[in-house]
Amino acid sequence: MDSYLSDRTIKLNYASHVVCRQTNKGCVQGSVGGPLLWNLLLDPLLKTLHEAEITAQAFADDIVLLVEGNIASDIEVKPNSALAMVN
Repeated sequence: MDSYLSDRTIKLNYASHVVCRQTNKGCVQGSVGGPLLWNLLLDPLLKTLHEAEITAQAFADDIVLLVEGNIASDIEVKPNSALAMVN
C-alpha cells in the first residue's frame, strides 16, 4: 500500500510549459484500487458532514457543499465548519 501512494507526481502541460510537483494527497486516478481507496476516504467524511447537518454531494472525485442562509454569516459558518472537519 505504501508504494501505491508514494513517489507520486502531478504534471501540468499548459501553453507549452510543463510543471511537475510531488504529491501525497488524494487517491490515484485511473487505477484499479482508486475507487476503493476513494470510498474508504470519502464515506467517513460524508457521514461526519451528514451528522453535522451539512448537506454535501459527491460524484467521482468532486464534493460540493450546499448551504443557504439569509445573511452572509449564515452561509459562512457551515462551509467553514465543514472545512475544519477535513483539516
